[in-house]
Amino acid sequence: MIGVVSLTPAPVMAMCGTGHAFFGLKSWYHYLDCNADGTIAESTFAGDNLVEAVWKIVAVVISDLFFVAGMLAVVMIIVAGIKFITSAGDPAGVAKAKKGLTAAIVGLVIALAAWAIVNTVMALWS
Repeated sequence: MIGVVSLTPAPVMAMCGTGHAFFGLKSWYHYLDCNADGTIAESTFAGDNLVEAVWKIVAVVISDLFFVAGMLAVVMIIVAGIKFITSAGDPAGVAKAKKGLTAAIVGLVIALAAWAIVNTVMALWS
């Protein structure tokens, strides 16, 4: 249901631009140009502006994916910590918790590095 609502046409959504987020995730139209009444400008998808509008939508999707990856990594770090505490010194449980913690930290570092690379390329491109 959330996916269907977020994909409805912009005039139905009433507002566009910055300032609207759902659990920290930006709307697909977050970076698009808006009219005074808050709807997406007709010129956004006309002619040469179409390519720019598509890249703005892709930028929002990539940004949201990095946000979700970071949040999942933090959750996995917490889960690994709980497993470590509840292992009660059992060597197999401690090893499993350490392996999960290492994987979560590596995942977080990869997500942060990818975010930095994408933001650098986007800044140089625009």
